[in-house]
This record gives sequence, structure tokens and C-alpha cells, in this order.
Amino acid sequence: MKKLTISDLNKLHTDSNGLDNEVYAEMRSNVLLVSGEHYARRTRKYFDRLRENESIPSDQRIRIVANHIQKITKLYCNNTLAYVPGVQAYPNNDTETQDVKCADLSNKVWDYGKRQFGWEVYRRNSVFDFFTLGEVGSKVYFDQNKGKFLGKKPKPGYEPQLDEQGQPLPPDEEDLVPTFSGELCVERLYGFNLFRAKEAKTWAESWFIGNKKLAQKKQLEARYAGDEDKLKYIQTSFMERFVIFDGTSSSYRESENEVLVYEVFVRPCPDYPNGAYYYHTAAGIIEEGELPYGIWPIAIENCEEYQTSPRGRSPIKHGRPFQAELNRAISKMAEHQITLGDDKMVFSHGSKVSQGAAMPGVRAIYTTGGAPAILEGRSGEQYLGYTDFIIKQLYSAMMVEEDMAETDKSQADPYAMLYASVSQKKKFSFFTQKIEGFFANLMSIYLDLARHYMSDEDLLAAIGRDEVINVSEFRNMSPLAYMIKACAVSEDAETALGKQLVYNHVLQYVGPNLSRDDIGKILRSMPYGDFKNAFSDFTMDDENANNDILRIERGDVPSIRPGMDPEYILKRITARQKKPDYEFLPPAIKEVYETYSAALAEQMADEVVQQKALQADFIPAQGFLTPCDFYVPDPATPSKTHRARLPIDSLAWLVKRLEGQGITLEKLESLQGSAQSQVASAAGALAGVDAQEAIANTVGQPNPGDMNARNPIVRQSSNVRDATRGNPVTGVPPTPNAPVPQRPGGLRF
Repeated sequence: MKKLTISDLNKLHTDSNGLDNEVYAEMRSNVLLVSGEHYARRTRKYFDRLRENESIPSDQRIRIVANHIQKITKLYCNNTLAYVPGVQAYPNNDTETQDVKCADLSNKVWDYGKRQFGWEVYRRNSVFDFFTLGEVGSKVYFDQNKGKFLGKKPKPGYEPQLDEQGQPLPPDEEDLVPTFSGELCVERLYGFNLFRAKEAKTWAESWFIGNKKLAQKKQLEARYAGDEDKLKYIQTSFMERFVIFDGTSSSYRESENEVLVYEVFVRPCPDYPNGAYYYHTAAGIIEEGELPYGIWPIAIENCEEYQTSPRGRSPIKHGRPFQAELNRAISKMAEHQITLGDDKMVFSHGSKVSQGAAMPGVRAIYTTGGAPAILEGRSGEQYLGYTDFIIKQLYSAMMVEEDMAETDKSQADPYAMLYASVSQKKKFSFFTQKIEGFFANLMSIYLDLARHYMSDEDLLAAIGRDEVINVSEFRNMSPLAYMIKACAVSEDAETALGKQLVYNHVLQYVGPNLSRDDIGKILRSMPYGDFKNAFSDFTMDDENANNDILRIERGDVPSIRPGMDPEYILKRITARQKKPDYEFLPPAIKEVYETYSAALAEQMADEVVQQKALQADFIPAQGFLTPCDFYVPDPATPSKTHRARLPIDSLAWLVKRLEGQGITLEKLESLQGSAQSQVASAAGALAGVDAQEAIANTVGQPNPGDMNARNPIVRQSSNVRDATRGNPVTGVPPTPNAPVPQRPGGLRF
């Protein structure tokens, strides 16, 4: 890998600064304007001077800022945040079970990560930077000094001391350092601190991206204690003084107890196959190396773009001319109020004025000579129409004029409300699509790093204990670009209401024709109401089937567990075998599918045999006698008949058996043709055993529903690989002299 020297790195920063100095100045000016800090020095008492002075010297001018830009910027942010931009993973192919599961696991890990780094605050700050600076950027990295505290461990390179017997002594306290589990972090990047390659036309074309920031001197010295070269670089840079932009006071100040450091990230390319990173000061390189796992850690998006320039621009740029003209007109109105504000009386030469008699509520004035003329004061109202026109043009140019109009809130039709909401969102789709694209890029980077850095404990906390068998599925899945696609999604109230209305119509019109599992999937997808736990039983079979299919695709052999629904899982297995790509699977995988489907069919056949055995059992004869509409010969008079009187328990038993037969037939008819054949063949083989004999043999035999008790192949849960081919196979060949497990016929009622 080609390495950059400290002189090369300093030159990269110098060249970029020469290109983007005007962009940096505009970004900082936008921050001052939006934050309300309009003046270079806040110690000047502009407004006090306007209140106290009766005149203005000719060498001074009144400067008043009617700040509408900050209001418009907040309208942009509010409208975008009201859209609630978000992002989630969708399967690249929604017909592939593995893609669907990868997308589901990725969404769970992303939701866990959002709780870790504070998604709501981060999203709000990102939208604010997007409109104020014109650029939004973030860096995803793994910080080893965060996360859970794991205790203290010896320092790297520590050599333990030995006692007299040669046993290592425990380390001293000064030889121990605290260790943490580490945590994935998302760092906010500011546009006025970023620099790029001078020949780049877009951010994607820049072969490197740099970021400069201030770091605490004490923290750097503690991190690199013992390394004299790095401490020398830190001390040398600390001796320099930098004028920096302070976001706390929205002004400029000199650095104190801080060191200016640079981060340079080089994209993967032929010279840097896995990319590279440099962490340095102006004096020397502190850290360098390849990008962890070759993953590019930075996401950047521009608000408004210009051809041949990678730097973004804020919409504030379009409103500045109108804001400047509005400031001039408002300042002129204030000047007129000061100089010509009060009414004035004009007397002719030689006239005199004296106070007259005072009466209650009356003020009298005596004059000699002509009557005085009264000149009315000026309030600057002659500029009022012009300022209103400028304000209207300002809001129109920045596309927020419609937001100032009153809207009718009395509309009760939900579909009309949704249509109106969509119409309002169209005006800001240009910006919302960009901010959602930025979030999608950030999510891809976060998930890519999470596959390598997140511990099993954190992954289980993210995806849940019931997904423990899919931890390896998340870690070993193909790159996100091939397995899933990160798509933007709106999470606002209008979108959720639209989904809820659609689901309501589906359940209303086709709900009676849906199965229990289909209804459970719809309920879990509803945005309003926590149906995931309330109706988890509805989707339990679907989750079990997905996990079994994924295990077979990985080469594992699932086991038939107590309480599982073999009918539903057999449907899913049969549907998977009918897909076009099934014939291209390895032979060992297809063999597992066939063995598992045969075991499921055998499980269903056992249920059929059990039903037949139950039918051959003794009929209960307890309970009171009840007459039936069935006539039998009279024992006393054989030539006559009378209504039969049967015990109530016998009738209840008969009704229950008939219902059981109907359910069994419905299950068989709901299966596909190939699955019906498997169940029928297995049931026919088991039906050859006499029912009474089967009942007698049941005593002391294993449960016929427990397939693991008599099917050693399905019982295996680990990968058994052929030593010659290295592919997973279905099991170990049976031992020649091993006893054949007896197949019970059924259970006693």
C-alpha cells in the first residue's frame, strides 16, 4: 500500500482550503444568521442607541436586521421532520426466504443501534445541518473506550513479575488499564470542517475525505502515554494558536488546551485496496492503517448541488438578496422615525407663544402673530408597502409561501386528508429524498460494521433470544448490496394512517377467507397497536417454518419438536421445493429437504392412525339416557320398534370423533398433491396394524407423535459432513446390527 507522508497530508488540507474558503465563510455566516447572532460584536448597543438618540450623526448609519431567514429555515426543518424521514431494509428478492430473514434481522439490529446513539436527536440535528450548512455528514466507527465496563486488564506489552517459585505475581494498579466492550458510534461531521481532493467534481469522486477537529490535549496525552514520538507531535501542535468558530457562542475564539487534529480517509482503490486512514497533527502522523474490513465509514449528502463542484449549498443562499434589501428598507424606516418622527410646529418670524389659562381637561395656548403650522411626523410608512412586497417575494422565492396560508382543518374524510397531505409533501420531495438517501447510506455502513464488531450478547439483545439460531445468518450473510437494499421509508402519521386503512379493508372484505397465519401477519404489520405480542401465536408457525428452511439451506438438519404444526411446515417445505432455483441446490441440501418432508408426512400419518385407534376404543356409557330420532326393535315385542335411548356421554363421544375425522380430512385436502401422497402412503403403511393390537402395544411405547424418538436422522441438529465431498449430508448410515425401533399404532383414549 502506498503511504502518505506528513508533508503530503498537510498539502492536501492546504489545497482544499484554497478552493473552499468562500464556502466555509458562507456556512459560518448561515449559522450566525439562523441562530440570531447578526452582529460581529454583541457588545454594541444598537437598539439602545435608537431609543436614546434624537439624531444620527452623518458619519453613522442605522443597521437593523429583520431576520426572516431563521423563520424560513425552521419551516424547512419542521416540514421535513413532519415527514419523519427514516430508512429500513427490504429484501432484495422478497420471494427468497433467506433474503427476507436477512432484511428482518438487519432492521432489528438497526433499531437497536438507533436506541444506542439517540436516533431522534441525531435526525433532528442532521436535518438542521442539511438546511443551514447545505451539507450533512456523519462517520461510523467502533470506539473501544465505550460500552460496558469489563474490568481492568494489564497494559499492552506488560510482562508479569515472577516470585521465588517462578509463579507470576499479580500486576500493580499502575500496570492496569480499564477495558470496555466497545460500541459503534455515529459522529456528526460539519461541512466547514471537511476538505476534499481539489480535482473532484463530486464527493464520490474525491479519492479522500478529510475532517479537522479540536481534541483535548489531556485526553490525547493519556491515550498515547509512553509513546514519546506521538507526544512530541501533540505538544508541538499545542503550541500553535488557532482562530476557531465556536458553536456555543456563535463567534470566533482562540483555541485553549486543545490540539487541532486531522482525519484523512482514503477510498479503496488500486493503490489502497482496502482503503486507508490517517490521524495526524500538523507536526506528524499519530495513527495510520487500512480501513477496518475495507468499509468506507463516511456518508455525505448535499442539500443543493452545482455542476462541477462537490460542495453543497444551503437554500439560504437564494434568500440573501431579499433579506439584504429588506434590512435596508427596515433601517430606512427607523432612520425616518428618529429624524422626522415627532410632530413639529412652525411659527412666523416675530410670533410669540405663551401658556393660557389652565382648565380641567383643557390646555390653552396664546400666540401673537400668525397661527402656527403643524408638520406631522414621519413613521416611515411610505416604505411599508415596499417591505411587504419584499417579504412576499422572499417567501415565494424560498417556496414557503403556501405554508403561511390558512388551511381548512374541518375535513373529516380520512382519504381527503391523506390526499391533501401528499400534495403538501410534494413541495419538499426534492429535499426529503436526499435526506432519506443519506440515512439509507448511513444504515448500510452501520450494518456492515455491526456484522464484524457487535458481540453475540449485543446481537441477541438486538434480534431477540428467539432468533439465537440466526446469529450466524446475520454475521455470514453476503454484502448488503447483494442481499438487501436499504430503502427510505416515511414513518409519519399520514403514512401510518394510510396503511391502517388498507389493512382494515383487507380484513373487512377478505378476512373470512384468510387463514389464521395470514391474519396474524396482517395484524403484526399494522402501525397502530402492539399486535406483535398479543397475536404472536398467530405467526408462531410461520416463524418456525422460516427458521427451519434457513437451517436446511445452511446444511443443518432441523428436528421435529413437540407442539409444532407439521401440516403448515410441510406446506412451506413443498412450496420451497417448487421454486425454480431448487434444482440448482447441492444434492445434499435437496436430500435434507426430502428427508425432512418425509418425516413431516410421517408425523401427520401418525395423527391419522391415532384417530383410527381412538375410533376403535371403548365407547363411554355413563350419563343420563336421552331419546334419539332413531328407532330400534323393542326387546319385549320384537315386531314393534321404539325410539332409542342412549347415554349422553356416548353421544358426546360420537360427536367428538366425527369432528376429529372432519378436521383430519380437511388437513389432508389442504395439502398439495405431492404432500398428500406422502401422508397417504405413510398412513396406509401404519393402517395395516390392527387397531386393537395397536392400542395394546401402546403401553410402554414412546409417544407416536415424537418423531425424534424413532427417527435418528431428523433428531440430529449438527452438521454431518461427508469427508470426501465436504458437503452436509442427512445423517450417518445405520449400524448393521442396530435394533429397529418398533412403530406404535396409537394411543388409548
